[in-house]
Amino acid sequence: MISPKQLLKRAALAPLRLEPVRSRVAFWLNQEHYPELDIRVPLSHGLVCPVYSPEYWCSFSEIFVNGEYGPAFEMMPLPNRWIDLGCHAGFFSLYVEWRRRQAGIMTAPECVLVDADARLGKAIAQMASVNAVPFRFLRGGIGGRQPTMEFTERAFMASSASDVDQNDGTRMVIPTVAALALEKSLNGACDLLKVDIEGSEYELLENYGSLLSRTRHLLLEWHSWHRGGGGKTQLIEMAKTHGHELKAEVKAEHEVAKGKHCGVLLFENSRLQERAA
Repeated sequence: MISPKQLLKRAALAPLRLEPVRSRVAFWLNQEHYPELDIRVPLSHGLVCPVYSPEYWCSFSEIFVNGEYGPAFEMMPLPNRWIDLGCHAGFFSLYVEWRRRQAGIMTAPECVLVDADARLGKAIAQMASVNAVPFRFLRGGIGGRQPTMEFTERAFMASSASDVDQNDGTRMVIPTVAALALEKSLNGACDLLKVDIEGSEYELLENYGSLLSRTRHLLLEWHSWHRGGGGKTQLIEMAKTHGHELKAEVKAEHEVAKGKHCGVLLFENSRLQERAA
């Protein structure tokens, strides 16, 4: 005997037997309620990677599938304290913690994630919560000495300072992250400063010297269209002024658009290494 409640449930679900209806509902959920799907990719060692936006799959693929940053950790110790500049959804820092646990490092990490995109704070907080990791998020941009800067939000990891990239997007004025605030965000020297800030790496190397001098390793995604105008070579020379010698090319230079190139470089702070020795 079917109860009235079961009959109502069958009636409500009956339209979903039709493929066009299912497709439309799936599209609607994907477009309007993706975070509520609560998609989590299991990693291992008690960690999961939550994907709260369709856009985040690009970052997931780069970091966890293609292992874009993996070679760097074959050439340097896994960090205990790090800053993730241009953190996007926070997957790089989750990847670092995953590598740490795989290596048997179970001490709590000290990690600060920084991004100028206002859309990311909630997703990062949820990612940290479901994994019980003490990641801290700081919203702001990397720029000059002014307290604010103009920033353009775009889709698929293309947001940037407005004066670096003139492409369309949602423009807004945001706070500039003070160099001293970043320097004091960790209790001690920074083991690793990871940088992916879509062309603002020139401003970092120009204005955040004190932080760089206290950083053991610099993992820098460079962009040929940075404001300095001197491409990769100029950034390498600027890093040297803060004690950072080029250690390896983690991701080879490649063209991302006509006349535009980028790549990933790993630097080591020779001055800090000498003091440690």
